[in-house]
Amino acid sequence: MRLGLIDEYLLYVHPVVVGEGQRLFLSPDVTVNLTLIGTRAFGNGVVRLHYGCGQD
Repeated sequence: MRLGLIDEYLLYVHPVVVGEGQRLFLSPDVTVNLTLIGTRAFGNGVVRLHYGCGQD
């Protein structure tokens, strides 16, 4: 992330609540401009979020 080598992110969100959750990205000093490209909802409640990185 820090070097800008990732073009896209595909995140799958599962509808489960367990305590406080777990951080996906541990480095709070990195900011990435993301643009939502698309979504897909599956029958089991999972949602796929497709993000692309914006140009700085």
